Amino acid sequence: MEVSVEVTSGLGRRMKVELPEDRVTGEVQDRLKQMSRTVKMDGFRQGKVPLRIVTQRFGGQVRDEVVDKLVKSSFQEAVAEQKLNLAGGLNIEPVESETGAGVIYTAEFDIYPDVVIAPLDKLEITRLNAELADTDVERMIERLQRQRRTWSEVKRAAKTGDRLRVDFDGIMDGEELDGGKGSDVTLEIGSGGMIKGFEEGLIGAKGGDERELDLDFPEDYHVEGLQGKSVQFKVKVHLVEEGELPEIDDEFGRGYGVQEGGVEAFKAEVRKNLQRELDDALRAKTKEQVLDKLLEANPVELPNAMLQQETARLYARQRQSLIKQGAKPEDIKLDPEALTAQANRRLALALLLAEITKAGDIVPDDDKVKEMVANVAASYEDPKEVISWFHAEDERLSEIRSAVLEEQIVEYIMAQAKVSEESTSVDALLNP
Repeated sequence: MEVSVEVTSGLGRRMKVELPEDRVTGEVQDRLKQMSRTVKMDGFRQGKVPLRIVTQRFGGQVRDEVVDKLVKSSFQEAVAEQKLNLAGGLNIEPVESETGAGVIYTAEFDIYPDVVIAPLDKLEITRLNAELADTDVERMIERLQRQRRTWSEVKRAAKTGDRLRVDFDGIMDGEELDGGKGSDVTLEIGSGGMIKGFEEGLIGAKGGDERELDLDFPEDYHVEGLQGKSVQFKVKVHLVEEGELPEIDDEFGRGYGVQEGGVEAFKAEVRKNLQRELDDALRAKTKEQVLDKLLEANPVELPNAMLQQETARLYARQRQSLIKQGAKPEDIKLDPEALTAQANRRLALALLLAEITKAGDIVPDDDKVKEMVANVAASYEDPKEVISWFHAEDERLSEIRSAVLEEQIVEYIMAQAKVSEESTSVDALLNP
């Protein structure tokens, strides 16, 4: 077998393989001899058909089968011989195979890049710190209060914080805006649930009023084709409602699952949950920075086929997610450049982290896996039931193990990098 390899572009390779005729004819003859022992043909007893006649009848078919098998097996041999690490995009061009001339074929494919991690002690990481204060707990309780407001209709003009029930029609370029119509929609002034100017434009309105709002979609609006466009909304206000905050008492605490201990126990529970959320956010920020610095210090060239496959996977997943949220399939337009950039980052990080995992001999710590499961379960009404669910099937723990492994890799990098500390506020971290 003769093998030659050339570079087509970047990580693309073209490999030419030539197989000698004796390798083909040897296997063809072996197969035909086996067939002659079992084949049935008119005029001959089973197993007594002359090899010459079997060859005349089945020789071409058997040769095609042998060539197909040899191409597959020899390709794997050639890849191993050339020490190539295939990443996908395999395309084997038409095979040349004439009796007496052996077999010649060409295969094109992508290979994985050689990943060499730059010294980790050169990375500079800023670790954020934040201390939970009583004011942060009070602010969270105020938010919980607002979530439990009771609403009653008022006849006065609407102001920030009021809730309105409205109909609206969007008009763009003289035509009705597709998807820009709503009937009996509830919105809160100041919530930011509508585009800028919509809620503000209803301040001062009363039940029964009609208003026309001339607005502009934001430049970064999520629907393709509407970014920065002017639109007019005709709004009919049905009623205005005023919210009343509930008292912070034992009953309020029971509404959030604190059955005993009264208000103090409720505040303690809020503090505990807020501390857990803060710890998670601090870890996430540190991890994000570590991964960004790692990518910056280690540019990775990616195989085209691999990148295209990951981009397609992200597209399918995001599209399905939008459909589940109620979007019409025909209205979904995702930015291909953004998807490619996201796929590039995910794949590059996967290769870098795999190399660090191997170099540091890092495996998921079982105790940390149990701890993470417990932390996830703590936010549910019955944590023990959630923990049992996770441990019932090993597959359910795979995502947890992956997350733990990623945290351990971040710790491994942090232990070697240059780390500085920076303080921030809880509100800036949790409510950017």
